[in-house]
Amino acid sequence: MIARCFAAFAMAVFGASASAADLKPWKHVVIEPKGDAGFMLMVGERDFASRHGLKLEIVPMKNGALAHKALLAGEVDSIESSPGAAILAGARGADIKIIGCDWPGVPHGLMVKSTITKVEDLKGKTIAVAAPGSLPNLLINAILEQHKMPASDVRFANLGGDLDRYKAVTAGVADAGIVAAEFIAVAPKDVKMLPRCAAVLCTAVPEHDRQDNYSKASRCNRLYCCADGGAQICRQPS
Repeated sequence: MIARCFAAFAMAVFGASASAADLKPWKHVVIEPKGDAGFMLMVGERDFASRHGLKLEIVPMKNGALAHKALLAGEVDSIESSPGAAILAGARGADIKIIGCDWPGVPHGLMVKSTITKVEDLKGKTIAVAAPGSLPNLLINAILEQHKMPASDVRFANLGGDLDRYKAVTAGVADAGIVAAEFIAVAPKDVKMLPRCAAVLCTAVPEHDRQDNYSKASRCNRLYCCADGGAQICRQPS
């Protein structure tokens, strides 16, 4: 976990430590560091990057959509984001590839007001999501599909990052929202998590697609990591 995929990539490409004059500038985007900030930012601490030939600059961004745009425009060298947009961009011929993942599972959940007791109660309600193609949007679509609810049954509101979506739900601007589970620890009593997205995705993956010999939960976590977890995404094929 401490090694992280980006570190492994840097080691493979740049090898042993280099002098300050030889360091290669490298801009790496992270999305709004929150409770997982230690994992996101540790690569920039204690000269870790410089020992592997990089002069690293960590660039925080609001959401994955902005990060992907910056990556494809050549403004940064790598990003840490959900892979949904990268997969879509790659399918359309974009110069982008996924090189690794640092999540053992999806940490998000569907945060709702306590008056909502089941997913079906969201009919006609407003759900806080993020930019099109982002992880929150993919997750809410999976939840609705599992509960046989068409997207037309709800109203989607693009309200920004996790913190913005959390504030929207707690303030009553939205009735529900896909939010990182860490926020539930500080949420008011009239707010709760309905399903955790990890459980939803686990039941969405057919059993015959799980090929290893780990427990069901372990296998699902491995699949989330590949399909919907946070990924290190690099623009340069090398």
